[in-house]
Amino acid sequence: MIMQGRNKLPFAGVLVLLFPMMAIGSEAARTGLTVTAVVQGQGFVDPPAAKVSAGGTAQFLALAAFGWRLTEVSGDTCAPLADELGFWVVSDIQADCQLVFEFVEQELAEAEFCSEPDFLIPDNLPAGINDFLDVDAAGEVVEVRVELSGQHSWVGDLKFILTHPDQLTSVDLIDRPGIPPSSAGCSESGFDLLLSDDGVDGPVNEQCRDTPPALFGNPVPEQPLEGFAGLDLAGVWVLNVSDNAFQDVGRLERWCLSFSYLPEASYVVTPSAGNGGSIIPDSPQAVSAGSAISFEVLPDEGFEIDQVGGSCGGSLDGEIFTTAAVLADCTVQASFAALSYQVTAVIGQGQGSVSPAQQTVSHGGTALVSVLPDPGWRIEDVRGDSCTPQLVGGGQFQAEQIVADCLITVDFELITHTVTPSTQGGGGSISPDDPQTVLDGDTVDFQLTPSSGFLVDEVNSSCGGSLSGLIFTTAPVFADCEVVARFRFVETFTVTPLVDGPGGSIEPGKPQQVESGASLVFELIPDPGFVIDQLGGSCEGELDDSRFITSPVSADCTVQVSFRALVDDLFEDRFEVLP
Repeated sequence: MIMQGRNKLPFAGVLVLLFPMMAIGSEAARTGLTVTAVVQGQGFVDPPAAKVSAGGTAQFLALAAFGWRLTEVSGDTCAPLADELGFWVVSDIQADCQLVFEFVEQELAEAEFCSEPDFLIPDNLPAGINDFLDVDAAGEVVEVRVELSGQHSWVGDLKFILTHPDQLTSVDLIDRPGIPPSSAGCSESGFDLLLSDDGVDGPVNEQCRDTPPALFGNPVPEQPLEGFAGLDLAGVWVLNVSDNAFQDVGRLERWCLSFSYLPEASYVVTPSAGNGGSIIPDSPQAVSAGSAISFEVLPDEGFEIDQVGGSCGGSLDGEIFTTAAVLADCTVQASFAALSYQVTAVIGQGQGSVSPAQQTVSHGGTALVSVLPDPGWRIEDVRGDSCTPQLVGGGQFQAEQIVADCLITVDFELITHTVTPSTQGGGGSISPDDPQTVLDGDTVDFQLTPSSGFLVDEVNSSCGGSLSGLIFTTAPVFADCEVVARFRFVETFTVTPLVDGPGGSIEPGKPQQVESGASLVFELIPDPGFVIDQLGGSCEGELDDSRFITSPVSADCTVQVSFRALVDDLFEDRFEVLP
């Protein structure tokens, strides 16, 4: 009878929960993989077998018989896990599998709890007075026995009611002994008895001994105490005692509850951790059936949680793993993986290349990047946001002790050189006269301006280059260099060209400065119809057709030319006179 009360609700619940499992089986019936449940001990597993497809999932509901508990669930080719709903689930099935559900019988425990209120039982107060007994043992009631002792001058007035901590279940222990047959009940006094369903001294309501105590021995209660069977033991039990007639009073001196009960089932959860971390607590833990337990999973430096598995099932939230409802001895197994980080290399500005663009580095490891500027560029800066790259030679930069993702940024800058111009000894100037910044391989021009009486003597340049007139142009510049101009003083004379009269011109037509000993060339240009007539002046020289070349000049002098028309005289009658 107790077992029926224990199993009625869980087994009825199975009918509702079977539908998903039946659907899984019928869907996979064509595939032929079978998961079979084997029960050891007394319990119930549904379904007894399930057909699944390769890689499929099956689930089973396991219920222990009253007085038994599930201690282990194991599979030969598959790994069962408990889920949050109390099902045992096997996933990724690749072969026929046999699941063994092992149930073991629980041993009964005994406990007694007593109270000694020694309070007055008020006369003719049907509501009565309560006393409370706090039971702090955990388990499931199998049998209850109630001990009552006290004084009362007319026990036929008394009524005792025991109420379970759920406040819904009550049992009438004593209900005015002697009624019937007497309408006033037993007129004797005193009570000292132990009520139990298997009492040997008859029904308590039929007791009425003429020598105290009137209620005695080990009688059977008015209502069976088995009404409490299957309920939780723990909590506050309430005893209500009342006097239901006038004139007689008494006292409740002591009362006790003796229990035979099934201790709350508990299972052992065994934690373990692999290399690279720890789990807290790290020793096997006793857990009440259906309860969950949490573990702190702590990776060592340089590691992260890889996964938390085992046979308990459950979920991981951050570093806290909480099992599913524990329904059997099970394990929690934490594994860890070495941390790795992404090191990314990018170009911030300028032109060049950097490689590799991305690499994976283990915790505490080293990243190496190669940096190559484009022609005309050079490395300006190589920096990391969470790591420190250092030049190790040959365009290689190395970042050590990587402990986080790192972004390495490379900046390139154009290669430039400084060309510094100057003059030496005076006598002229150079423009520009301040240092010039030149891109690698470019040239720069400088204007040389001699002072009066000076000429450009030479240009010394570490840049290389050439002088054209008064313009000095460097060679392509590949390093810092200098341009130094020197001037020399020379005696000069003025050669003044003159034209007497009309008929032509002389080029150049303005006075010319010439170094001592140098010569000048003048072009004598007759107008149309004219020819050179006379060539004179103080500059010596010679005429070569229409060009006059001076002798070396040693003093100021002039070159003077005149032109004449080809026709000398013309008569009024327009006849020309021949010479």
